[in-house]
Amino acid sequence: MQAMRIRAAGRAHPGQTVLVVVGSMHKEDIERVLGDDPGISIVQPSTYGPVNAAQADAQLDQKDLAAILSFNLLGVQPSVGPVDWRWVGAVLDRFARDYPQSAELPLFRARYDVLTARTASATAAPGYERLAAAMDSSARFTFTGVEDARRVDSFYDPFGQLSIRERALVEAAREYAAVGRADRVEQLRAEVVRGRTWSLLARGEFDVYWERYITRKRSGNPR
Repeated sequence: MQAMRIRAAGRAHPGQTVLVVVGSMHKEDIERVLGDDPGISIVQPSTYGPVNAAQADAQLDQKDLAAILSFNLLGVQPSVGPVDWRWVGAVLDRFARDYPQSAELPLFRARYDVLTARTASATAAPGYERLAAAMDSSARFTFTGVEDARRVDSFYDPFGQLSIRERALVEAAREYAAVGRADRVEQLRAEVVRGRTWSLLARGEFDVYWERYITRKRSGNPR
């Protein structure tokens, strides 16, 4: 599917260069699919010369940093791996330094501490609830990856459409589930459901994802 979308982009821009950014695990398969296409010439990144890492790093803005953190802390990546936790921690430190007033920063910090075993579930769960209680209900994430507003998910996060406050409640429920507090898990689920207007699609997805990622499945080992 990725190769077909790249082919379509190429056909939409004949005679031009299309920059394709994918995970390294997909590169070989995509090149194999597109290699015999007479309308596409694959040019390797190395032909453009070495990348100045410091200059590239300096170009990262708030949305870029938020995207890195959201993908690695809130999406499914922690459960499927791999995650470079040292790098994510460095990105989190930079985000905190450069954008200290960002509404999602406390949630990013709390989630990072859980995923790197700095905070136990029994402590994290009420901590997330305190974050939710202090959060403006209208606060939204800087980056979500959401492409279809009718859905509750994004391409990497089952709960990508939720507000920061709602997501804090979801994370509280995840940690309560880990310590066997099924009663509190259900109470938090009901609170999230009551707090917004749902499309039929989004509500159905939410119920499925809640069962899959909150009540039945813990995040992966950060090590």
